[in-house]
Amino acid sequence: MSFQLRYEGAHFQCRSLLILQLVTLLNCNPTQLPAAESFALVDDFNQSAELKFISRTTTETLPVENVGDFSLTRTLGVSQSGNGIVGAYDANITRSGALHAQLDEVRPRVGLDDFGISDFAVDYRISEPLDISVGGQYDAIKFDFLFLRGPRQPDRFRATMWGGLEPSLTGVSLSYSLISPTANNNRFTILMPFENFTTRGGSTPGIYDPAFRFNRILIDFLWTAQTGQFDWSMQLDRISLVNTASVPEPKTVVLAFALIGMFVVRRKFQ
Repeated sequence: MSFQLRYEGAHFQCRSLLILQLVTLLNCNPTQLPAAESFALVDDFNQSAELKFISRTTTETLPVENVGDFSLTRTLGVSQSGNGIVGAYDANITRSGALHAQLDEVRPRVGLDDFGISDFAVDYRISEPLDISVGGQYDAIKFDFLFLRGPRQPDRFRATMWGGLEPSLTGVSLSYSLISPTANNNRFTILMPFENFTTRGGSTPGIYDPAFRFNRILIDFLWTAQTGQFDWSMQLDRISLVNTASVPEPKTVVLAFALIGMFVVRRKFQ
């Protein structure tokens, strides 16, 4: 019995020392664990749709309704202006609860090897015009990727929102583009803050103004003037609206898992 008590005490001291070292290393307050992330779901891709194609023009899926927290209508589309595109595009089929896209080949027109625009798009239409900040609760669109693979990444990964002033809802088009995204074989996140969305003229309207409403959001992966073999693929797990203040910093997440790990070890030796 005395050995068991000494053994438990030694383990407790080691665990306490390790936690203090982690706190010092990460410069965190041990009493402040990360708050739960606040978000509104745009799409978790649990409703199925599929395109398998060799396309020379635009190909679209049938609309899927009641998507996410805003009851959006979602359409997957692929367009190409060269001599054909070979690939696949689906939601909730190749991988459950994920958007899957692959681009195998873009076929050039005869004599125009560098001609063609290829585009994979997710098009959301909104039956009830949306204040995308939801009264200022959210300030960014968050994309949770499972992976983004291939030597030839899109020229642009882009989000565009259309809308305007009620009742006509015309006149406003805001866009944000990530130029040449980097391939990643692991899970990763891309944040697009609303403050970075601009009109074509380059100015940034105040999209938190409750007078603005949006009735369409388009997400797309765009290649220009590229043909040949691509071997590109990606899977997207979730699109959501978030408040960036509630997205945990990496060091805070690491500390949380460290504390959980210490608890599990303690339970194991009890």
